[in-house]
Amino acid sequence: MACAMAIVVLKAAVASVDLQAVLLSTGNDDMMRLLAVRDWLGGQGWYDTTQYRVTPPEGVVMHWSRYLDLAIAAILVPLSAVFAMPLAEMLTVVIWPTLLMLVLIVTIGFGTRHVFGTGPACLAMLTAVVWPFTSDFYFGAGHIDHHNVQVLMLVAMTLATIWPDRAIAAGVTSGIAAAFSLAIGLENLLYILALGLLLLLRTIFRVGDDQNQRLWAFCLSLLIAAVLLWVGQVAPSRLLLPVCDQLGTPILSLIGIAVVASVLATFRTASKPLVSVMISAGLTATGCALAWPILGPCIANPYATLPIEVQTIISGSITEALPAVDFATRFPFLFNQMMTPVLSAVAVGTGVWWLNRKSETLRLQQHDAVAQLIVLSLVGLLASFSQVRLLAMTSAVVPLLAGYGLWGLFRRWRQTRSPGGAVVLIIAGVLILAPRIMQTPFEPFLPRGQASASDTTRSCATSGAMSGLNNLPQSSVLSPMNLGPLLLITTHHNALSSPYHRSAIAVANGLLPFQMAEAEMKQYVTTSGADYLILCAGANHGDSFATMLANGSTADWLEPVTVDASGILVFAVRSTATD
Repeated sequence: MACAMAIVVLKAAVASVDLQAVLLSTGNDDMMRLLAVRDWLGGQGWYDTTQYRVTPPEGVVMHWSRYLDLAIAAILVPLSAVFAMPLAEMLTVVIWPTLLMLVLIVTIGFGTRHVFGTGPACLAMLTAVVWPFTSDFYFGAGHIDHHNVQVLMLVAMTLATIWPDRAIAAGVTSGIAAAFSLAIGLENLLYILALGLLLLLRTIFRVGDDQNQRLWAFCLSLLIAAVLLWVGQVAPSRLLLPVCDQLGTPILSLIGIAVVASVLATFRTASKPLVSVMISAGLTATGCALAWPILGPCIANPYATLPIEVQTIISGSITEALPAVDFATRFPFLFNQMMTPVLSAVAVGTGVWWLNRKSETLRLQQHDAVAQLIVLSLVGLLASFSQVRLLAMTSAVVPLLAGYGLWGLFRRWRQTRSPGGAVVLIIAGVLILAPRIMQTPFEPFLPRGQASASDTTRSCATSGAMSGLNNLPQSSVLSPMNLGPLLLITTHHNALSSPYHRSAIAVANGLLPFQMAEAEMKQYVTTSGADYLILCAGANHGDSFATMLANGSTADWLEPVTVDASGILVFAVRSTATD
C-alpha cells in the first residue's frame, strides 16, 4: 500500500512541475467544474447551477451537484488564503484527484484483504495504480469533474455487497454509496440496478447468510439517502420537475418501485422462491406502469431533444460515446489499454475460481464473492457495446478480480513449480498490468485511428494562448465545441458553444457552422450574435470552410484580429457584411 501510494504522490508531484499545462490539458467537464466552484464562491446560489456565460443571458443549467463543489472548495479556500487564487486553483486540481486516488487505494487494499487476503490485496492495488481507467483517465492530475468520485462509489458499493460479515452495516454502506453516486450523476444507474437485482435473487433463493438483512438495509438506506440528497441539492421550486439527467422524481420513483418490489417479495422466500420472483416482477411492472408518465420520457438518450443533424454529428465526433467496436476500429491502441485488462482480469479470475471450486482451502465466502464479481463485471462489459465509456462500470471489479486471479495463479505455480504455470502467470500479468507491451511490436503497422473534428479543436489548448484574448473587450465568442469551456476558464468572454445537452443552441453552435460551406457558415455565424469567431490554426474540420479558414483562407465577412495568442486564429464578425 505504501508503494502504491508513493507512486500516486510521485505522479502528482511530476504533474505539478507545470501546473498551467495541467489546467489547460484537462477535459471539458473538469474546466466547467472549476468554473462552477468559482461561481459559487463568487456568490452564485447553492441551488443555482446555471452557467450564465454560455449563450447569455439565459445561460445553461448544468445538471451537476453542488456537493462536489463544496468538497473542492474545502481545499481551494484554505489554499487561497496562502497563495494567489490562480495558483490555489492549479494546486487544487492536482490535490483533489490525488486525494481521491489515495482513498481508492486504501479502500481497495483493506477491502480486498478482508475478503480475499493480503496477497490478492497487493495485486489489486497494483492493478488500480497501472490500469488507465483508474490511474490516468479519471484520477490523473486535473480531473476534478465527478467521474473519479463515481468510481470510488462503485468500489464502495461492490465491496460492501461481497462483504463476508456485518450484513446490515454492509447493506447500509452500499445503499448510501449508491445514493451519493446518483446524486452526483446517473452514470452508475445501470450498475446499481444490477447490483440490487443480484441481492434480490440471492435473498429469494437463499444464497449465503443474512441476505434478507443485507438487501433490506441496502434498499432502505438507498431510498432514504437518495431523498435527503435530492432535497439538499435541488431548489424547492424545482423539486417536482421530472428531469431525466439527474436525481429527480423519475429516478426516485424508480428507486421506490425497486424497494417495494424487493422488500415485499422477500418476506417469504424459503418455501416458494419462484412465487417471490413472480411477486417482485409483478410489483415492478405495476409500479413502472403507474409511473410511466414520468419514466417514459427518460427512456431516450440525453441528446434526443437536439436537432437530428446535431445528433448525427455527435454520434461520430464524441469518441467516448462510440460503441466499443467502433472505438476499437478507430483507436486500437487506446482500446487495447482499456479493454484488455478488463477481459483478462475477468478471464483469469473466472478460471481460478473454476479451478478452486472444490478446493477445501478456499473459504465458501470467497468463492461466493468471486461469483458475484464475475456477474457484476458483465454489466460494464455489455454496456460498453453501447458506449465505450460505460466500461468504467467495471472499475470496481477489475482490480479485485485481477488480485484474486493473479494470486491464485501464483499460488498454483508455487506449489508445482511447473514451467507451464510460470508462462501462464507471466502472460496473465502482462495482459492485466502491462497490455501496452503487446502492441509495441505492431505499432508501426497498425492504424493509429483518425482523430475526429472535435478532437482537433483542442490542438492549441496547451499553448495557453487563450489568455491573449483578454486584451479584447468582453464579447460573445463562437468557437468549435471543445474550445468553449477553455474560453470560459481562461478569459472573460462569453461562449456561444459548449458540449452540454441542456442547451441545444450551444451544442449546435459548436458543431453545425464548422461543417458548412462558406455561404452557409456566413449566414449561421452572422446571425448567431457572435462578436468573434476563433479557431485553432491548422485544425481539421473535414471538408468545410472552417478547415480552409484554419489553414489560411480569408473571407470578406470576417476580419482577422491580431492578438497575443499563438496557435489561435481570431476573426471579428462583420454583422453588416453583404452577400
